[in-house]
Amino acid sequence: FSPSLVDSMVLDDRTGDPTIDGAYIKPTVGPAPHEGAVYVVAGSSGQVGGGSYDHPAMVVSLAQLASLVLDVEGDRLRGTMVGTTGNEGDTFVILKGVEPTATPEDTGPAGLAVSPARPNPFTHRTRLAFRVPDRAPVRITVHDVTGRERARLVDATLPAGDHEVDFEGRDAGGRPLPRGVYFVRFAVGNDVRPMKLVLR
Repeated sequence: FSPSLVDSMVLDDRTGDPTIDGAYIKPTVGPAPHEGAVYVVAGSSGQVGGGSYDHPAMVVSLAQLASLVLDVEGDRLRGTMVGTTGNEGDTFVILKGVEPTATPEDTGPAGLAVSPARPNPFTHRTRLAFRVPDRAPVRITVHDVTGRERARLVDATLPAGDHEVDFEGRDAGGRPLPRGVYFVRFAVGNDVRPMKLVLR
């Protein structure tokens, strides 16, 4: 733990996941000081449990056995936590030598547009905004990291246009879900778009 960490030292408190709120950006080409660092802390002995996972610098905490896989391609680094069953958990991307830009809407081939969840990570409620190009059946479901469906937010035919739905971090029975990573699946006709959420 770092008792010396203060708010002014946190340059970017987003997740670094392009599907949530955009990659981390380091604008300078080549070595440059004070543009931030991503810290990944792992346990030991192949065990899970014992002690608190809370820390002021922590954006995501996964209390599960996993390995960190780093992929570097040119000026792009992607870090992905991969669990013992092969499922992906947390992920982040660092882009070097590019200018920061707003995260664009994620648009599928049929015109479905999904905006980043606000807020994300979230504690009690997050809002999911999306645009349907034509009147179509829409199904929006929430899945845990194992792929199991935990909640169904929308299952209806909706008219073309902009829509919003709130997710309050509860399962299909109305029970609070445990903190962790979840995936929202937007399905409009044959167009399917995923989104990662972090409940903390």
